[in-house]
Amino acid sequence: GVLAAADALKAHIEAGLPFKQAERAADVDAFKNDVITGAIPPARAANRLWALYEDEFRLTRENGLFSQTIDLGRERVLADVVRLGSMALYFKTQDGRVGLAQRAGNGWRFVTVDDAADQERINALFDALRKQIRQGWFELPLAANGGAR
Repeated sequence: GVLAAADALKAHIEAGLPFKQAERAADVDAFKNDVITGAIPPARAANRLWALYEDEFRLTRENGLFSQTIDLGRERVLADVVRLGSMALYFKTQDGRVGLAQRAGNGWRFVTVDDAADQERINALFDALRKQIRQGWFELPLAANGGAR
């Protein structure tokens, strides 16, 4: 029922792009707790679960500039991140390092980009989104083609 569907949604969140995963998973956990404790009636539970799924669908369609804490090497740093749907996540730290999220086994890791041209491309993406430019042509490094280390 709804608990199994909530578990499936949480598994999707945990396997997907590392965008605010803890917060999104916590929303699912709070929903499950409300169902288990009877805080929401079964009819409302289905509607609320659907709203959680719709939030995830929306993430696949939207690009945006956000702030989140990331693990970069051995440190946790607050970074600006650009999420391109559910396809790519780029970051820029307060000290100017830029990079992207790269698949690593069953999880993800944030890696810096060393190539100056790729750094410039990522910085241009951040500048465009800060200016509310959400559409256009952006040439960006991809982890799949060795653009990051």
